[in-house]
Amino acid sequence: MKEEVFPELIRRYLQGNCSPEERRQVETWYRSFENDPDLLEFLSEDEKELLKGILFKHIRSSIEERQVKARQRRIWSRYAAGIAALITIGAGLSWVWLAQKPVSQADVAEKAIRTIVVTNTEKSLQRVVLPDHTLAWLHPHSSLTYPERFETGLRIVDMTGEIFFEVTPDSLRPFMVYSREVRTRVLGTSFRVRAYPADAFTQVSVATGKVSVKRINRALSTGSLEPRAETREEVVLLPDESVLFSEQQFRKATHADDAGLAMWKKSDVTFENVRVKTVVKRLSSLYGVQIEVTDAALNDYQLKADFTGMNLPDVLEILERSLGLTYEIDGSVIRLKLP
Repeated sequence: MKEEVFPELIRRYLQGNCSPEERRQVETWYRSFENDPDLLEFLSEDEKELLKGILFKHIRSSIEERQVKARQRRIWSRYAAGIAALITIGAGLSWVWLAQKPVSQADVAEKAIRTIVVTNTEKSLQRVVLPDHTLAWLHPHSSLTYPERFETGLRIVDMTGEIFFEVTPDSLRPFMVYSREVRTRVLGTSFRVRAYPADAFTQVSVATGKVSVKRINRALSTGSLEPRAETREEVVLLPDESVLFSEQQFRKATHADDAGLAMWKKSDVTFENVRVKTVVKRLSSLYGVQIEVTDAALNDYQLKADFTGMNLPDVLEILERSLGLTYEIDGSVIRLKLP
């Protein structure tokens, strides 16, 4: 039985004054009367054509809307099936991988650790604070590679050039420095490693504490932060001792053989309104280096400072900030100058 639609409802429909529910009622009624002309006898021919056009437009829009929703459902079904397939494949591959090698959270975290490379392109020292708060002082043309964080049982860094380390003590995680064919291992101490690519030797010098030095049996590429095979030969160094590795052998030396190590010794010195010319002479003698002033005006500057318990690089940083100067390192000579 067909639903009855009153003429006044049809006319409101033509005028666009129907509610959404009334509009659906008219469209449903129109599709069901099967072209029975008697049902529209109260309309003029123009009104009949207008009604047909409006109804056709609305019905087509409704059909297209349903088609779009149907396509979306089909696409989502295929997408969901694809996800399920990927999950299935991924699970299968994971099972194969797990069958070959167990994967722990530590393995995943270790692979995610970012490697940091610092290269000193300046003519002064560059201080780097490592993740464990170890200090590394890079000389000009030196490079240091280290992980974003130390998480394994070892703290490993790789270097070229000349770097002085002040290692934070940690008895559970030895600190290891790889420099060309030499490995230096410590728990907490201060030492210097010199290993420029152009040099025929690698030198390790100890300021405080004790370090172990070994030759690497099979060197990996520069920058690697993985443990490397070592020979049995080992040299243990104490304060004021150094070792030189060249031509596949170690030569141990003591005290005066490494004068450059003196600048890293912590000393006590105080200046009370003293001219820079006098300060430079005192520092040169105290730290065993040659300090020059390239700008004559600097000689008349006066300095009031307490350098108790500081090494020369610490002193140079304070001079930079307090006197507004800069410095350059040229071999064993340090030059102070105005910017």
